[in-house]
Order: sequence, then structure tokens, then C-alpha cells
Amino acid sequence: MRRKHTVLAIDKLLQKIPIESIPILRTNSQSRIPSLHLLPSLLQKNVLVDPKSVYYVINPGGDLKNSQDAFEQDFKNRKWDGVAGKDPIADNVYQCLTKYDAYM
Repeated sequence: MRRKHTVLAIDKLLQKIPIESIPILRTNSQSRIPSLHLLPSLLQKNVLVDPKSVYYVINPGGDLKNSQDAFEQDFKNRKWDGVAGKDPIADNVYQCLTKYDAYM
């Protein structure tokens, strides 16, 4: 299935990596947003993605408890799918990139 558009919210430590060159992303249009704080307003306006089609990964290493606490409940309240406090399953990452409008 071909994605319409991919939105990337990339950590400042990873911004120099050309993530758009990953084979699964190469054939799709993409945008980077500078912060997750911008995403809710874009979702409300339905500018880039379906606000119900979001998958998240929070704190996969289990070492960022404050970040997990700051975002997890809000994401759950929005009824987004995702994982927190653990690594996503490798096969699941590919499926999520093709199924959801936003992966963060």
C-alpha cells in the first residue's frame, strides 16, 4: 500500500541522519516537523494526516521516564496506538510505517 505522506518528528540528535533515504520512505512524499508540540495543531486542522491514524513509540530504552510520563497519557487519551517503555517489535515498525499516517 502506498502512503500519501509521511510526517517525521525527529529528535535533535538524529536530525543529521538522512532518514528520508530509508528504502521504505524513499518513494513517498515526506515532511519533517521541528517538534511534537506542533503535531496536535496539525492533526486538529487535518493538514497532513488523519488524526486517528497515529502510532507512537515512547521511551523504547526505558530510561526516559519523565518523557514517558509527559506524553503517554495524552497519546492514550487521543486513542492512538503505540508502545511505551519498551522497544517496538522490528516487524511491527515496517507494518506501522505503511499502515498509519503518522509514526512518532
